[in-house]
Amino acid sequence: MGRVRQNINLLMDCQKRFGTKPWYNANRLNALIARLAYLDKDEIDLILDLTEKFQFLGLTDLNPKLISAFRKIPNNVLQTAQRILFAPLKSPYHREVKKVEQRRKRERIATSMPILADPGKSSDFIFKIMQYDYPAKFSPYNQKIFICHKPQDMITYFVKDALIVLWDDFVGSGDTAFTAVADIQKFLADAGKDTTEQNYAVVCMCAMREGIDLLDDFQLSCYACDVYGKAISDDMSYSQEQRSERIAFMKSAESKVVKKALKNYSLGYHQSEALLSILDKCPNNTFPFYWFASQYKLEPVFYRLK
Repeated sequence: MGRVRQNINLLMDCQKRFGTKPWYNANRLNALIARLAYLDKDEIDLILDLTEKFQFLGLTDLNPKLISAFRKIPNNVLQTAQRILFAPLKSPYHREVKKVEQRRKRERIATSMPILADPGKSSDFIFKIMQYDYPAKFSPYNQKIFICHKPQDMITYFVKDALIVLWDDFVGSGDTAFTAVADIQKFLADAGKDTTEQNYAVVCMCAMREGIDLLDDFQLSCYACDVYGKAISDDMSYSQEQRSERIAFMKSAESKVVKKALKNYSLGYHQSEALLSILDKCPNNTFPFYWFASQYKLEPVFYRLK
């Protein structure tokens, strides 16, 4: 499909509708208009409706949402915990084979020894944000809170009936969070520290309902300040027939603007249908129309990696 002529009325409408949104600036507006230019009216109407609901979290949102999520942990869970360990939600191990082998050679590490992950994930950044104004904001529990800067710290501080609170910005499908907890559990078990699912609590600013449900299936608790459903499929203001039609419109829009996203990210990873960007970093659960590379070399509306 060729590019349709940009409509000045559409530009003015977008400025009016989105001008007060936290994410609004000229670059994002221009990127949105450029992508809309390849769509027909039904697809444009859908994208505009979804963009109205788009959630953009800035730096000032992070700390309040993190502490709000933490306060959702039941008081009896916090009170009965002998210790409360804070750590980022990530696997202790490297999973990139090439980097692992390079590090083994460089540091002469035996192949029988696991390689611990380096800092650098979003959970590490969130972990630092969480510590702002620590320990006052975690009263009355701060006397038994232990900050685990390294995976080895969890081994040092863990005792029976401890609660390991794992921090992150966002839980999407729940797959990554579950894998991280499973790896932490193995890491501790290898050091003689046996844990059960009740020893863990995932705390994040926001989460998809499907991710929380997946963790719950494995008896893992996840606490989030904001919980999102699927933006189209779970919108009960539309009939089932209308929702199916809107899904078809979105898939058509993807094929016209971000065709390569159809293979792995159509409707967002695991078809999550998310509408979210955190500090200009889109989770891959967000509709790829907003962030995936276009076959027309168009700028993304919201970046995944800037």
